[in-house]
Amino acid sequence: MLKSDIDAPDEIVALLKQGRQAPAGADVAALRTAVTAAAGFNAGDLRPFDGPATFHAVYEGHAPDGRAIMVRASVTSHEDVACAMGLNDRIHSACASAAVSTPGQIACDMTHEHVSYDFEVVDRIQGTSLNRLEPQEDAFRARLADVSEALARCHLGVPTQGFGLLDPRAAMSPDAPLTGTCATWAAYLGNHAEEHIHILRDHAEIDGETASRITERFAELSDIDGVSPCLLHGDTTAANIMLDGSGGIVLLDWEDALSGDPLFDLAALATFHPVERHPHIFEGYRRMRPTPRDQARVYWLYFLRISVAKQVHRIRFGLNTHPRHERARERIFLALGHLESTACAYC
Repeated sequence: MLKSDIDAPDEIVALLKQGRQAPAGADVAALRTAVTAAAGFNAGDLRPFDGPATFHAVYEGHAPDGRAIMVRASVTSHEDVACAMGLNDRIHSACASAAVSTPGQIACDMTHEHVSYDFEVVDRIQGTSLNRLEPQEDAFRARLADVSEALARCHLGVPTQGFGLLDPRAAMSPDAPLTGTCATWAAYLGNHAEEHIHILRDHAEIDGETASRITERFAELSDIDGVSPCLLHGDTTAANIMLDGSGGIVLLDWEDALSGDPLFDLAALATFHPVERHPHIFEGYRRMRPTPRDQARVYWLYFLRISVAKQVHRIRFGLNTHPRHERARERIFLALGHLESTACAYC
């Protein structure tokens, strides 16, 4: 929920809205020099990458040995944004130990010695983005199950401490566990919750009655306890999932990574998909570990919390005029409907 929760002034959000804009003062020649100093090789063909981004400008190129690389340059030095870049190497190492594939970080430079912004150099995954399979529904559902299986391996293999967005200072030591910035899971879930409801009401996304229904359900979030935290991806949109050359799942873009309840990651994944695909998410996850049948209500509470945060993100970043916005808003009512009726059959 980083994009909805980021405590940044309007000028920072305005910059992030532009998505593909390069960092202030960016110059590709200067970035090539900085990459050479940080990574130890000359990426002479480095050039802007034509793809979506929020917190970073992205460049593509090659190392002298022909290896494809990506360079992600932070468009802002705002603390909440910059922290994830410094954590990526730790996340990659932790995921590798759990047999979860992520792009390897080759170098990370936050010194501003050669350029005025933070950047990292990562391996470029050769393969196909999962969203390319969208027109092939059966194939997509099968790979969606594989994605949730990969999440299960991550949840089983990477325990964490604390809750919420990860603290980069706590991870400076390679022996220290990945640690969330909140003392309790309920504190993270409740962060900005009331403010988010007000934003949706002020922008006529919901009426007063719906706002009251959401407030009543959000009150239940404080009763969720006994969570054993683990590493969560937090943003498993199909654009952040690659199929590598052998068909394996690779999870990209961990800037929303957090420490918390694994069921939250499943709910986050489900918010990107119609309900007809949800059973496949659980089927894949259960290949590795069970999901408690009595957690159906918690699942829909998470689904609701994430859906509200996503609508706030769309408003803050000017996406509320997109044709998909109306469909996205329907997720809120889907969750409320499940919470106010019977339990989920596949959870």
